[in-house]
Amino acid sequence: MSLARFTVCILLMFVASPLAWGQSSVPGLYDARVQVESQADDERRRATREGLEQVVVRMTGQREVLGDESVRDLVRGADRYVQQFGFETRETDDGDQLELRLRFDGQALQRALAEREISVWVEADRPRVLIWLAIDRAGDRELVGGDTALDVQQLVRDGARDAGLPVLMPLQDLEDRQRLSSSDVWGGFRGPILEASARYRAEVVLVGRLDRRGQEFAGRWLLFRDGETQEWSATDEELDAVLAAGTSGAAERLARALGRRPGERVVGDFTLQVDGLQGLADFTYVHRLLGETRGVGGVDVLRADGETLYLRIRLEGDSDRFIRDVEQGGRLERVRSDSMTSPAADAPTVDLGFRLRG
Repeated sequence: MSLARFTVCILLMFVASPLAWGQSSVPGLYDARVQVESQADDERRRATREGLEQVVVRMTGQREVLGDESVRDLVRGADRYVQQFGFETRETDDGDQLELRLRFDGQALQRALAEREISVWVEADRPRVLIWLAIDRAGDRELVGGDTALDVQQLVRDGARDAGLPVLMPLQDLEDRQRLSSSDVWGGFRGPILEASARYRAEVVLVGRLDRRGQEFAGRWLLFRDGETQEWSATDEELDAVLAAGTSGAAERLARALGRRPGERVVGDFTLQVDGLQGLADFTYVHRLLGETRGVGGVDVLRADGETLYLRIRLEGDSDRFIRDVEQGGRLERVRSDSMTSPAADAPTVDLGFRLRG
């Protein structure tokens, strides 16, 4: 196949095959589930308002926002923001429990909060959080992750989902065990923890230690971000409540730092040049990688010239964060303009240049 014909096939493939790029990095951000006593209309409306409160807290990262009169007014009209709902029976230790499952219109809610001048913690600004958790079970300490304490890991993920926090747990493989001990995590020793975290490329590290004191569980939490450390603690008779205090506490602190007032959101189109592509697999890889990078709302192929691909992306968020995510996410590396392949005379003006590593 000639180079010209191959290039035409590449462009036709991307035009003829619309894909859902730029999907949410926080699954379930606009979903809620609420226990109900029945499927009666009054009970459904009550639960819908409660579900919207869950989503608003998740969108803003701040529970106190529910005290704002304009937000209370928004919640009173919760039905208008519902996209889907349904009832489901779930088995629990206390017997079958009826739940209302809801999905709200995220874009409409963002507009409604903007009109009320409420800060929103946009998905593009939600960093991935690595969680190191040490548990003391009657004097025997263990690190949670890998195949260890799977029940606790699920509770952590449930709490993170409710807080709208993208998280990952350590693998607890040989490399982790060699680099970090349960004593390091229990003591909150920043140096060893961050060294062991480097392999995961997480922007934020959440460290917890958990033990039982009488009838209560006690947890201490540390948040490492940008050279700063924040600390808080929680006690409760229920294990899930103490774990949720860790993920929700991290979400609240990150939202205060990263939430944006209406009008502060950075949205723009950027043209990218990517060099070093060798065939169809490389073209597909680059397109998929960019489309799945958080903050990217769309990817359009502008032109393909031999080993060079020109694309336009719709970016919501900080361009420096986008560059860092792309470089950490795979085989693309940023290059200076004088290191890029010389463009053809009619090639588009380029904002950012990358090269595909082999």
